Amino acid sequence: MTAKDVVQAMEFVKKQLNPYPGSSFRPPYQNEPVNQGGAVKPDVIIRRTPNGYEIDVAGSDYYLLNINSRYRHMYNEIRNGGAKKYNSDDKSHISQFVERADMFIRYINERRRTLRMITKAIVEYQQGYMETGSKAFVRPLTRTKIARSLKMHESTVSRATANKYVQLPSEEVMPFDFFFDGSISVKDLIGELISTEDKCNPLSDQQIAEILQQRGLNVARRTVVKYREAQKILSSRQRRR
Repeated sequence: MTAKDVVQAMEFVKKQLNPYPGSSFRPPYQNEPVNQGGAVKPDVIIRRTPNGYEIDVAGSDYYLLNINSRYRHMYNEIRNGGAKKYNSDDKSHISQFVERADMFIRYINERRRTLRMITKAIVEYQQGYMETGSKAFVRPLTRTKIARSLKMHESTVSRATANKYVQLPSEEVMPFDFFFDGSISVKDLIGELISTEDKCNPLSDQQIAEILQQRGLNVARRTVVKYREAQKILSSRQRRR
């Protein structure tokens, strides 16, 4: 092959070939591929076992952090009277390296423990939802309430759960925000209650209001009627089979 042949091949590649052939199958207005972020990976996994619920924080067992054994040995020597064999620069480097690494590992482990404690508190508070998977059984909950029960600051709960996902025993993955007020509307709960009612003895609007009040939601009967009609759900008399 001559130099001329190589140049011609390069020109052909540049003019005739496309390094992104799949882009021709994408709508012209769509510049980025769909779902480029991929599947969401849970930060916490909740499993149902014969002895109750098991909480597994991702990374707590599989990615254990440790300090290099050689550095640990040298650090212990420096701390226990063997510093004479090291010059001042070595002692400073080794001490700073190990102490900063120790602090980092403590912070990581503390964050995992905090996330496990928060998840455990949510599981205990939302037993009805964990067992049924129905939004009708989700109880009103705030980060402040969780923080008080665990004797920690609300900001700690917020930071620990921010942008975090949990996998439920049903294997459904959802954000932690789902469990806190504002994530589930009263309208959704009313729809869930009606979808799971006894079709031969449907819930009246007053009964729905009383159930919601028992779960900590102060909802009047007329509000139940408003939200029910907004979802185009018939009255209890019309739903009866």
